[in-house]
Amino acid sequence: MPRDLRKIDTGAQSLIPSILVRKNSILVNLLHIRALLKADSVLLFNAYGSTDTHTQSVFMYDLEGKLRQGSKAIGGLPYEFRALEAILISVSTALDEEMKFLNSLVKDVLLRLEEDVNHQHIKNLLTYSKKVTVFEQKVTLIRNTLNEILDQDEDLAAMYLTEKYQGKTRPLDQHDEIELLLESYLKQTDEIVQSVNNLVSNIKNTEEIVNIILDTNRNALMQMELKISVLTLATSSGAIVTGLLGMNLKNFMEHWSYAFPMISSLALAVATIVGTLGLKKIKKIQKLSLWGKEQTFIKYRE
Repeated sequence: MPRDLRKIDTGAQSLIPSILVRKNSILVNLLHIRALLKADSVLLFNAYGSTDTHTQSVFMYDLEGKLRQGSKAIGGLPYEFRALEAILISVSTALDEEMKFLNSLVKDVLLRLEEDVNHQHIKNLLTYSKKVTVFEQKVTLIRNTLNEILDQDEDLAAMYLTEKYQGKTRPLDQHDEIELLLESYLKQTDEIVQSVNNLVSNIKNTEEIVNIILDTNRNALMQMELKISVLTLATSSGAIVTGLLGMNLKNFMEHWSYAFPMISSLALAVATIVGTLGLKKIKKIQKLSLWGKEQTFIKYRE
């Protein structure tokens, strides 16, 4: 038993959920609850670092109410099962409330991103995504813990502490009451796992769409920069002509009356040709890119 107690003598955030069945006790470690269940008593451990006093207060009130009632008033459940049920109710309620809270936060930021993709909304989505991932791991671990205990017939039979206390022996295959109790809360946990999985999927889909939008905007900026570079090159090409003929050297055109319009037309023609060829090249590259995407899409559909 001392070795088992050391497992809960750590920080609240670093605990792995567990339900350990021992000879005369059940050690429960789920979320904010750490308890030692016996046939006639419940020992609760203070969860260091836990700040949700409201949840703990509601749990204590519910636990006290269930333990005060006799076993006949609650479907014949023995003392330890009533305590375990109060723990499972508190855990499932806490998970459900946290799931609803995260769901509302994520849906709100997803709706905002549909209207406006900006830095603050993307930052909020990243923050909420991390929280959802942590919650997903937490609820999955709890579901796995319930699954593991349900797969152990020996542990299920050993959870009848009241009968042990009374000196009775229970066959390993007769544990319907505790099995039904655990399965009901396992179903609730499974539903929460499915909900958080859907939420994670929505976040990932939105992140992919946002990345596509950002990539598209980035490509548009690059194309605009490339077009400006082409136009700058075209202007520079025309300036080369005027620069060559504008040097302080004899070129035998100083006295031609039509030299200025001819040189101006030549410079404009060179700039136009270079600019047109550059822009056509950019357009050709864009068409090749779109053609490649279309072919990929058709192949995917097939």
